[in-house]
Amino acid sequence: MYVNYKKQGCLTNKFVECPYYKQAIEEEKKKEEERIIAPDAHEVLEGEKDILEKTVNESVKEALKKYADPKRGIYPDTCYDCLYFSPTTGLCLYMRIKVKDPNNPPCKSKK
Repeated sequence: MYVNYKKQGCLTNKFVECPYYKQAIEEEKKKEEERIIAPDAHEVLEGEKDILEKTVNESVKEALKKYADPKRGIYPDTCYDCLYFSPTTGLCLYMRIKVKDPNNPPCKSKK
């Protein structure tokens, strides 16, 4: 395809009128339509729904047993055992403070 860039406006602020630009946009639209989109995580077969729900609930229950939850009155031995501690930032999300010593939880001393 031969294009006169000056006449078509490909290198100006009227680039939208350029045939190359229009062709690229059309190709991108076709690619988008052809892409296979994976089914949503919520779209499961009816028979699998109960199994999936049971598995998720069991995983949540295991996590709650593994980590302490000060809101329920279960205080951790260390901050690393708490749901509300972020080891990356060193912040206690329960008390909204920076923890100086994660081995000595500040919530335990406030009981």
